[in-house]
Amino acid sequence: MHSKDKIAIIGVGRWGKNLLKTFSVRAEISLICHTGDSATDEWLKSEYPHIPVTHNVDEVMENVDISAVCIATPIHTHSSLVRVALEHEKDVFVEKPLCQDPVEAMALTELAQQKNKILMVGYIYLYHELWQKLKTEIAQEQIQNVLFTWEKYGSFHEDGIWNLAVHEVSLANDLLGTPTVAQIHPLISTLGTHDAYTFSLEYPSGAKAFGLVNRLSSVTKHTITITTQTQTYLWEGNRLLRVEKEKEPTIIAESTTVPLDRECDAFIESLHCRKAPITNGAQATLVTKIIADAFPQT
Repeated sequence: MHSKDKIAIIGVGRWGKNLLKTFSVRAEISLICHTGDSATDEWLKSEYPHIPVTHNVDEVMENVDISAVCIATPIHTHSSLVRVALEHEKDVFVEKPLCQDPVEAMALTELAQQKNKILMVGYIYLYHELWQKLKTEIAQEQIQNVLFTWEKYGSFHEDGIWNLAVHEVSLANDLLGTPTVAQIHPLISTLGTHDAYTFSLEYPSGAKAFGLVNRLSSVTKHTITITTQTQTYLWEGNRLLRVEKEKEPTIIAESTTVPLDRECDAFIESLHCRKAPITNGAQATLVTKIIADAFPQT
């Protein structure tokens, strides 16, 4: 750990707590900021009694000793917090998506470049051990189609498309580039906005990506099936499989690492080497543009 890695955590909800725990063993957490919920204050006092807490984000931004911030707040707050952090000369890790406006996303990316600051967006699956293994396996193959299925229950506080589909789009783009056609078809909005939907993407190579996302399911299941000219691969949970007709699937690899650990390690590495991470502003801007263009109502 470098002594200069002084990070502030902004947002201590469910995922913010995970980020706090993971970054706290990799850097010095100088300050924690949240909206003032008393239960959160009590939890922080119990779990992290040595770390100062504020309810005023200006205290984070104006603290010149803090060199980086980790933002895990509601999606609609991302762009303003990222902008202020960059303007205050801080490196930024922000949960996905960067924002919901592609013009603003590009402006934030350009601001980070102008300030020579790291801007990393939390597309965690791109750092998954099995995703990296899968890319190695198919590096010499021509992809024909990719099928995403994601079933879970909740949470409902964010738009389902901006909260979940962005992950799948980021993965498809990582394999196939920039789509020429993108469509999103909402199915159900029951407990939240866009609780179930399908999407499709077409790429210059002719490859297509399809997905079904349902956050009203009693089943928890997230799979990615990739078909090439010669093979079919299935990533499900902690296993990467090769699937063949009338044969038992062959296990290619099983994950032994925690994706969030790998993601946070990547941010720390970017702080040290001053090189943009794979989930940088440009990558995040493309995802935002695809979603915004495919379904402007979101």
